[in-house]
Amino acid sequence: AFWGGPVLWFFSGIGTGWEMKVAAFLLYALAVGIWLAMIFLSAAQDYWGVSKAFLWGMAASLIGSWLLGETRGLSGYFFGFVLGQAAVLGSLVTTMLREFGYWEPRDHNWLRYFKLHPRLAAIGLFYNLGIWADKFLFWTSQEGEWLDARLRYCAIYDSPMFFAYVSILPSFVYFFLLLETDFFFKYHDYYAAIQDQEGLNVLERRRVGIIESLRHNLSRVLLVQGLVSVAALLLAPWFVDVTKMNPLQMSILRVGIYGAFLQGGALILQNILLYFDHQEEAMKVSAVFCLTNVAATVGTLLLGLPAYGYGFAIAGLATIALAIYYLIERLRLLHYWTFSRQPFPEPVLIAEGKDTEL
Repeated sequence: AFWGGPVLWFFSGIGTGWEMKVAAFLLYALAVGIWLAMIFLSAAQDYWGVSKAFLWGMAASLIGSWLLGETRGLSGYFFGFVLGQAAVLGSLVTTMLREFGYWEPRDHNWLRYFKLHPRLAAIGLFYNLGIWADKFLFWTSQEGEWLDARLRYCAIYDSPMFFAYVSILPSFVYFFLLLETDFFFKYHDYYAAIQDQEGLNVLERRRVGIIESLRHNLSRVLLVQGLVSVAALLLAPWFVDVTKMNPLQMSILRVGIYGAFLQGGALILQNILLYFDHQEEAMKVSAVFCLTNVAATVGTLLLGLPAYGYGFAIAGLATIALAIYYLIERLRLLHYWTFSRQPFPEPVLIAEGKDTEL
């Protein structure tokens, strides 16, 4: 709702027909709703509900695009796709209501969580700024061009970096599948042992189990993503030819694949840090990514075309190095960090059968 007005203003100035403007705004609103609904349903581990929603939505998009495209042309195809996304959101919301029940639409208590968890807000801010920092800098540089009255882009940079980032999707899917299975059970066993007041030997075995699970699963993710990234690097010339990109963009694509590989790994490690509630460390990782990407991208713009893309890659390298350091240190001292952050109860004096606070 907060961004609805600015986004509506932005799309209203694009040089297309009103149908495309309305469809673009609706697609934005639906995408935001789908993203939020998926967060809730993922927390509830209702993966089948999410899968069904996207299957229904895909079918609705295909049918809607085919029917509307025959009569309305490009805008009809676009509206058909938007109808499919509306079907996805409708299915997700239905599943949410069945899982969580109805909620008060005017309840604004969520605002207080910004005060309760400022580090989480900072993590989201720094990470998203970091993802877009290099793009913003290229758009506003001499390389940027006006595609429309309100739409600026960088022809030589945007496309290869977009395709490079798509290359890391397999590792995200594979890792979060592993995260919700093997690692989660080891994580649960450790904290269940604390609640059951088990001894130090038991806790140490559970800690080692967490480390072994992460080592095993991360090595599998590294293997899968490594193969995908190497294949993408080898196929880069063919891909540039098929997509009709400028041959000068091939080096940006290859460096972008390397940078996306590093940044994707850093994001995975950051999620593990947040599993153990290391918010400050995760915030520093996001801040380093954002600031390094800004500084390094400015440097590459000054150096010229041969350096394009290296700013993002350098930021990814610095970020994953810091994330690895924090994760190793926090897991090595997991017992200390777990117990040292627990609140101490108020001391009481027991006298004559009554509890009296000191």
